[in-house]
Amino acid sequence: MRALNGKTRTVVCRTCGTDISENARYNRWTQCSVCYWRGRFERQEPLENLLKRRSEVRSRLDVLPGEIEKQKQAFDAYRDALRRNAPWWRRFLNNWQDQTVEAYSRRLYDLNAESEKLKEEHSRLQMAVENAKKTKKRFLEAQLAQNAAAARRQVKAEQHENFSAASTSNLTCEFDRTKFYIRPHDYRRGNAIDNYFRRIEDTVLTAFGHSCVFCNTSHDLTFDHYGLPKNEGGNFALIFADKTSIRLNIVVLCRGCNAAKGQSGYQLYFNDAQRERAMACQRVLLETLLADEEFLKLIKKWYR
Repeated sequence: MRALNGKTRTVVCRTCGTDISENARYNRWTQCSVCYWRGRFERQEPLENLLKRRSEVRSRLDVLPGEIEKQKQAFDAYRDALRRNAPWWRRFLNNWQDQTVEAYSRRLYDLNAESEKLKEEHSRLQMAVENAKKTKKRFLEAQLAQNAAAARRQVKAEQHENFSAASTSNLTCEFDRTKFYIRPHDYRRGNAIDNYFRRIEDTVLTAFGHSCVFCNTSHDLTFDHYGLPKNEGGNFALIFADKTSIRLNIVVLCRGCNAAKGQSGYQLYFNDAQRERAMACQRVLLETLLADEEFLKLIKKWYR
């Protein structure tokens, strides 16, 4: 999510629509890594073409020194022969106005110029090949990372689905303290789990219809630890010993009914209809909780 005037908004890749809120640390990020590197990979000259051209340039550079040396030898031989057959005054002036000499000179100049130009091109091609290989590597790495992330999300989604299904089915099970993961801080009032439920008071009251489960009054409502009392380590949400699911342990009672219940077991205090209503309200509340990332993170952190 990107912050915007104190709020957050989802950022998606403008190419494929993938959610990139987690990685979009800068406003200029508008694509996922796969689309970004794919675009660079497709815009660059194909690596095969670069390698082919580099090979051609390298082959030409390998034969050019031999051609230049051969041209120099032919030029020197012709010039020596021309000097031997020239009059003394021309040899003294060292002035050779000859078309063949000029042709040799132009040819040597062209070969040397071609050599310098090819060296520059080879250097450019070498850099282009390295960049193309790097871009291809980053593109493949981005694809692998995206596939791995998708696999992790799939596993996480399956785990969450199993967690949700088990937690929902647990609403019908009885409270057996030996089956829950109880730690010393679970006995402390005002711990993180119970405080979380008090922070979402309106959500809990809405799930229970803003009324007492026992007497149906809507005044002076409180939260009660439904099946496992606080002095036995009961939170409003209990974690099973295998840590694969939870059991809600919360019910809404008015202050008078809460005091009357005291330490009585829920099976003794509530009748069948009231227990059914409590379970139905817990199911509504659980659906909301299972979609709340803060709650899921709290539960995961709590049993570490």
